[in-house]
Amino acid sequence: MNSAEFIGRVFAELVGGDLHLYAIENPQGFGHFGNRPRLQMVAEYCAKHWPGDLVEIGVLHGTTTKLFAQIAREHDRRVIAVDPFDVKSPRYGDDYYQYFLDNIEPWKDIVDVVKLSSMSAEAIEYVKERPLCFAYVDGLHTYDACYSDILAVGHCNGIIAVDDIHIKYNYADAIRRAFWDGAVTLSKIPLDNSLSREGYLIPGGV
Repeated sequence: MNSAEFIGRVFAELVGGDLHLYAIENPQGFGHFGNRPRLQMVAEYCAKHWPGDLVEIGVLHGTTTKLFAQIAREHDRRVIAVDPFDVKSPRYGDDYYQYFLDNIEPWKDIVDVVKLSSMSAEAIEYVKERPLCFAYVDGLHTYDACYSDILAVGHCNGIIAVDDIHIKYNYADAIRRAFWDGAVTLSKIPLDNSLSREGYLIPGGV
């Protein structure tokens, strides 16, 4: 089974095996269904099939980071968590960096925190120097930031997941353009399913 076939199976399993029926019953798609089960399955697949660590750009409270850390532990890998932790919003809390640290406490020995903007030269250089098996891009939701993040993880041996290319917010158009432009620049195979809030960039030929 190649990567594209695997992701097709992931979609089918998580909606009871019938995407067409799911689309009829849930016209809003997966936007509010939650993408963590899919991301977990794809990250696990990558850790089994490719060398390298896992990277997450835009970690917020670390809820997804924990899932990746569990996989990293099982496969003797590490997780790179990139986030400046500088967003001030009642939704996130004034000190969500501490919330993040508390959340990943059981895995702190295998999580490398890069407390910088993902667009900074230092963060980009750090990520590019690390071999990667899986990448999850969920950083600043602008075209420039998303495209920069995709290029920063473009050397990933496995699959790159890009969040929010299908979601009911205005910024989705910019994220989707960055996703497709990244696919062209990196010569990746884009898997863009409107039933899913995230898209996947697959290595060519696998």
